[in-house]
Amino acid sequence: MSPLQLLTWLEIHGVSVNLVGSQKLVFHGPKSLLTDQVMAHLKKDKPFLLKALAGQQGTSTVGEAFRFLCEGLSISITVLLCDYLTEDDLLDIRKGVYPDLTALRQLIQKDLTGRDRS
Repeated sequence: MSPLQLLTWLEIHGVSVNLVGSQKLVFHGPKSLLTDQVMAHLKKDKPFLLKALAGQQGTSTVGEAFRFLCEGLSISITVLLCDYLTEDDLLDIRKGVYPDLTALRQLIQKDLTGRDRS
């Protein structure tokens, strides 16, 4: 999982991420998710995450977008993050500027339907 995928996955699962000033990330959430290994991974990628969070509209935007995308799909958040969305998609969703979430969901649905027939 990329740093952005991990950050998004954590937020969707209830971890809040706050940007304090311009150089400090503060994570609040279940210890079962914020393990030493996860925190080490996030710390290693801190410069990238700071840049990604700088233009973000908020975790509610991310959560709402993913709830919308998963609506009616038999797909896990992890599969959606890892198999269907690019880094650019994730950045656009985080900023609240993804051009057409409905079209994206329909495209994913079409792919999933095609896989079921195979």
